[in-house]
Amino acid sequence: SRMTSQVLNSTSMEIEGVSPDGKTTLLFRVSGSVVINPGYTLAYGRSPNDGDQILPSWVEGQSLSCQNLSSISHDTKPPPRFTEASFVKELEALGVGRPSTYAGTVQILRDRAYVGTPVKADGSGNSKQKKSRTGSAISAQRAAGGEDFTGGGRGPLVPSLSAFVVTSLMENHLTTYVDPSFTAGLEEKLDMIARGEDGADRVSYLDEFYGGHNGLAATVQRINDNVGSDNARRANLPGLFSSETGDTAEDIALMIGPWGPYIQRMNPNTTEKPVTAQLPAGMASDLTTITKQSLATLLDSREKDGVLLGSHPDDGREIRLKVGRYGAYLQWGNQGEDNTTNHSLPRHIGSMRNLDFSAMNDPDNGETSLSAMIGLTFDEAILYVGLPRTVCTFNDLPITAAIGPYGPYLKYNETFMSLNKGDGDVLVIDAIEAEKLVIERIIEKKSVKGRDVIAELGEKEGSVVKVKNGRFGVYINWKRVNAKLPSEYQENPDSLPPE
Repeated sequence: SRMTSQVLNSTSMEIEGVSPDGKTTLLFRVSGSVVINPGYTLAYGRSPNDGDQILPSWVEGQSLSCQNLSSISHDTKPPPRFTEASFVKELEALGVGRPSTYAGTVQILRDRAYVGTPVKADGSGNSKQKKSRTGSAISAQRAAGGEDFTGGGRGPLVPSLSAFVVTSLMENHLTTYVDPSFTAGLEEKLDMIARGEDGADRVSYLDEFYGGHNGLAATVQRINDNVGSDNARRANLPGLFSSETGDTAEDIALMIGPWGPYIQRMNPNTTEKPVTAQLPAGMASDLTTITKQSLATLLDSREKDGVLLGSHPDDGREIRLKVGRYGAYLQWGNQGEDNTTNHSLPRHIGSMRNLDFSAMNDPDNGETSLSAMIGLTFDEAILYVGLPRTVCTFNDLPITAAIGPYGPYLKYNETFMSLNKGDGDVLVIDAIEAEKLVIERIIEKKSVKGRDVIAELGEKEGSVVKVKNGRFGVYINWKRVNAKLPSEYQENPDSLPPE
């Protein structure tokens, strides 16, 4: 005889629970299957890998007693971002484009900085080979957050601020043209014209597409006439709309300009000029850092000419934390005074991509909320404004520690080397470690890579005068100055007098 199959009834159950005191009511929901006929499972049992959860055969309205209650957490995850491969697969599913156009489509999105692969907050992941950009591509990169956003890899496709602005404008005013079915139908119509099928005339189709009351030209003209410039370049990110309702409600707007993204506080109930502030490239390249709170903190800092951290214990001059286009930096002294200097911060602080949002909710922070948000203390600020500093002297030449546009570094004999994470802190690195790094990465590296150096003639103003063999012959090099080697010293460069 043959055993019957197992019969299941897929169902969902809702169980209403009431606390012993009767004050709290909870609703539990579960999905699974109820066994109608066990079939062959009476003999073989049910495999734990069979899938659906087996629920008891309860009836509606049945009373239950709770013997035990366990708390199980469940975290939801957003769908993964598109990669180039998954994006092309989606285009194929929508019937948009064809194999010969997919690579060009993705490249255009990257060139216009609508999508990118942002580098990490510490700068890792950036391509060493910089692609030269000109014209509109430069503005597009600025709007997206510069090289911090465009990166150099081929990872997930992350949308930029420019993408949100353009998408919002087209979805609101060019709905037909951004519909995937329109693009697919357009390609089919063009194929019919190319094949010369009946009724497919290219002149009449172009007239219909471009001219007329609802044509592309008339639609663009209506946008130019009716859409204000502020609305056209505004990035409507989730959570950046009017924070409150009422007559005194202020609205922080995020705009895209020719020199990059900026923010401004807009209040329709005042005639005063709105307060504007540049959005740092680090925040522009990481949209998770753009919140109502973080933008309000930037505007408050702009209004007050930065955040006053304190006065330097040595000379009493003020130290202020400010934010510019490239991120946070320190100003030692007041604007316009003599000896006022600006000082860079380490990339993980200055880029403003590692923000502590809890600090912005602390009322005790007052106007120092910006410094707390980026994790900078006054004691650290005193050390940072003291850079560059001379760590020690090695072979009668100083080793200097400082922070530049690309992070902390050591300088020795007009040669620079970056300080990596494991090399030590630029503020406290000592002479022993500095000498070790200089020997390994500057002196020994020069001995390996300096094969083009024929002779060293001595030092001048702390830099070595060298004779090198270049592409166009032998020449003399000192710092960044190059000179042709006289012909009488070609065979014996060592005999050239240093004078």
